[in-house]
Amino acid sequence: MKKETPEMINVPLTRKEFLKLPMEIRRRTLAQEAEELVFHKITPNQWIVGRDTGTSSKTIWAVMMHAVIDELNHTYIYMYDVPQDPDDFRRCVKLITLFPEWRSRLPEVSKIFPAWVGIIREWDKLEAMLPQWEAACEEYQFARQKHPRKAKFNNGMYDFMQKLIDEGKIADGWIQTSPGSWQRGNSVRMSMVIK
Repeated sequence: MKKETPEMINVPLTRKEFLKLPMEIRRRTLAQEAEELVFHKITPNQWIVGRDTGTSSKTIWAVMMHAVIDELNHTYIYMYDVPQDPDDFRRCVKLITLFPEWRSRLPEVSKIFPAWVGIIREWDKLEAMLPQWEAACEEYQFARQKHPRKAKFNNGMYDFMQKLIDEGKIADGWIQTSPGSWQRGNSVRMSMVIK
């Protein structure tokens, strides 16, 4: 019986599981991964119960599937959100790659959730930055193995996303009260800034 290798397994991996794979297997692109899922005819309803989802990609899914729960009673205020970092955005891109007909509908997300305004406007630029970010992650992981204390990770995508997130908070009615602290009505949201 032939032993199953990771490239033979047709199950989406979490980022943590992905980083444990050997480098030659990790070099697969988002497009290849999405093509495999399309080949297996994954539906939006199958995607939502999969393992490689996050709050931001689920937000896109909810808008595209007309499944947004009304937030007026604020019960679901943290059910929807923008991608907070490049890995969150990667899951969003993967979702749109799986269902390309949704790409033209992305502005609907920022109409329902104003916090998405900057992310949607700069989608193409962020998507172009993603391969560079993934390469920087790989280099950082390699450098950390060689020199754990000297390894540094620097990629402009995260900082660019934080500016877009701040822009979205303002569009969504939040007021910045101090660095990393936002307020809207009686709600207070703290942001952790990593430098």
